[in-house]
Amino acid sequence: MPFEADSAAVVLPQPNHLRSSDVGSYVFEGHVDFYGYHTLSQGWFFGGWIAHPWQGGNRPQSVIAHFARASIAEPALSAFYQRPDVEGRGIGFVFFLRAPPNAVGAFQRLTIGFTRGSYDVLPTQSVLVLAEQKLVAELLPMLAGGEEGSHRREMLDLLQRGRSGDAVGGFVDCYGYHSIAGGWLFCGWVSQGWAEGQQPTRIQASFEQGDVSGEAVATLYPRPDLRDGAAGAVFFLQGSGVPLGNLCSLSYAAGGGRGALFPGPTVQRLREPDLVARLRPQIWRAMAWRAMDWRATA
Repeated sequence: MPFEADSAAVVLPQPNHLRSSDVGSYVFEGHVDFYGYHTLSQGWFFGGWIAHPWQGGNRPQSVIAHFARASIAEPALSAFYQRPDVEGRGIGFVFFLRAPPNAVGAFQRLTIGFTRGSYDVLPTQSVLVLAEQKLVAELLPMLAGGEEGSHRREMLDLLQRGRSGDAVGGFVDCYGYHSIAGGWLFCGWVSQGWAEGQQPTRIQASFEQGDVSGEAVATLYPRPDLRDGAAGAVFFLQGSGVPLGNLCSLSYAAGGGRGALFPGPTVQRLREPDLVARLRPQIWRAMAWRAMDWRATA
């Protein structure tokens, strides 16, 4: 469950603090400077800094927020930005975790899961608990200057427009580049499918080191593990296959609504032969599903 009523029931394992020798020369430090709840976004924002650069591919992968009476383990949005006060030893962060505005008690710490191990990030003694207006004023300059390839655009959208009723979420299960087709393929699911004739025509894939955007082809297919309007989805984005690091998000507009998919907990980046083998059944199922829909409306 993304929101745990008992702080002992956390989705990810408890922190396993690493010695500096375990990850090369990396020595962890950092703290939370401020946090606050944003009603329109329906979640918590946290700001602070952690040690940087990260060594040997040991990068942040997940975030859990621990309060006195609950822990929030929802998939997080993250953005990093340069902070002059920690230049050379750290980098600023903004994390967003969606959760209901329940009484969660006093904030205690963040647990940031890295590729190898995890660390606790404590609030400073003078940590600021910001009301919404001050929270937005604090966050907007940070996110406006955040690094490309992060979730800064998604968080800016949450702050500026809130969660609209037509916003669609979802996750990417696997992706990869297809050289013959000349573009990227993404397979996953969306919380709400689009109507016939309103498929996404342009999408943007945000990676750690840049974005790829352009014309797109997208199709839905049935998945027995999904319900309430959710459906499997395959996206094709024409563009360069220049390596840009790991996928951060996939966003699109369809039928007047917006959608954003994020890498799932077991997301795989596949080589071309494995990608084709993995997606062929989904594409055939999508074609059969569309044929059944056409016969039902004919």
